[in-house]
Amino acid sequence: QWLRRESYAGALARRAAITGSYEDLKAVDDLLAQAFRDAPEGAGPVVGAAAHALTVHRLDDAKRYLDMADRFAVQPPAAERAEWLGMRGDIAMYRGDYDAARRYYRASARMGEDVNSLTRLSTLELKRGQFDAAAELIGRAGASARTPNPYLAAFLYLRLADIGYASGDWAMAEKNMAAANAAFSGWWLAEAYRAQLLALNGDIDSAVALYASVAEKSGDPLVMDALGSLLRANGRIADSRVWAVRAQTIWDARLAMLPSAARGHAIEHELAL
Repeated sequence: QWLRRESYAGALARRAAITGSYEDLKAVDDLLAQAFRDAPEGAGPVVGAAAHALTVHRLDDAKRYLDMADRFAVQPPAAERAEWLGMRGDIAMYRGDYDAARRYYRASARMGEDVNSLTRLSTLELKRGQFDAAAELIGRAGASARTPNPYLAAFLYLRLADIGYASGDWAMAEKNMAAANAAFSGWWLAEAYRAQLLALNGDIDSAVALYASVAEKSGDPLVMDALGSLLRANGRIADSRVWAVRAQTIWDARLAMLPSAARGHAIEHELAL
């Protein structure tokens, strides 16, 4: 049944958000395609497909699916339609149209103010350099959570750490990074943030050791690229090349698996290393 495939795809997508697994993202791709084949004409996992298309950077597909959702004969409750507006704002944001993104995000928040709508508005304010507004919106996002959980708490703390990094307030970044690690202990992304802070504070050896540990645990090539860049910047060229080669192998595999999702990151790898 296509509805069960959609539910399974949603679970895999949520896991991929934590792990960064491209294997899960590719499985979502395949499940959604099969669900559309199973569904009657005009039905299928339209909204889930729109969200997945955004995740893997297929903006035209995301817009096409949202246009299909807008033509549903029976429209869902306001909270779900608010998320559709938020996704349209994401498309505008990724394309650099911040004015359109703001209109969609504000309309989404008016229709249903929740973690997603407030986090999106915060991201926009961060891009605009409005750091206090960005932090205030994250605070409201956390307060609005209907089902708080350790991952969500850590995610929001890291968003505050991002604001601290962007604004030059490293004490804010450090406080929230530590809170993220405490809230969801062992999450590789929060540990990578801690490695970044060690590097910024000049503790290169500790940063290298932690980055290497996170890279081994996660298998994430972004972490390997960060480690390779740090080693290269500190004259450790041979060590840098080891990690660059490992990352290259993974980027090549990801480009073959999901080119739209991997392309931008793979280009950054080429430019940096």
